[in-house]
Amino acid sequence: MRELSFLDQDRGWLAAGREDDIRLFGTVDGGKTWSPMSADALKSVDRAADVVDFVSEKVGFLFAAGNAGEQSDTQTLYTSDGGSHWLKQNLPYSVHSCEAFEGDLLCSASSGKPGFGVLTLHPRER
Repeated sequence: MRELSFLDQDRGWLAAGREDDIRLFGTVDGGKTWSPMSADALKSVDRAADVVDFVSEKVGFLFAAGNAGEQSDTQTLYTSDGGSHWLKQNLPYSVHSCEAFEGDLLCSASSGKPGFGVLTLHPRER
């Protein structure tokens, strides 16, 4: 699994790994160099990350859903300090892809029922 998110032409994040071993890397030079980011909360995620996205330099989300075809909560991690610390919460949706738009995060999501939905997150910076 590799999930990549760029905020602008310089700042980006890469979540890489497998189940039980997610690692986060950051770049401030457009991907020329990458630095590992300390994120103890990522060690508590018991599945591979499906989506990582940031809406600002500080505020970002990582979504990790259950196995394909298996409806379960999505483990959601939220950071307000650029990825140094993360808070974890479960969502009753599978999140498929996200886009940052005017400070919000708009994601395609499903709940195991027919159809799809849009999950909109309105993060607050601390």
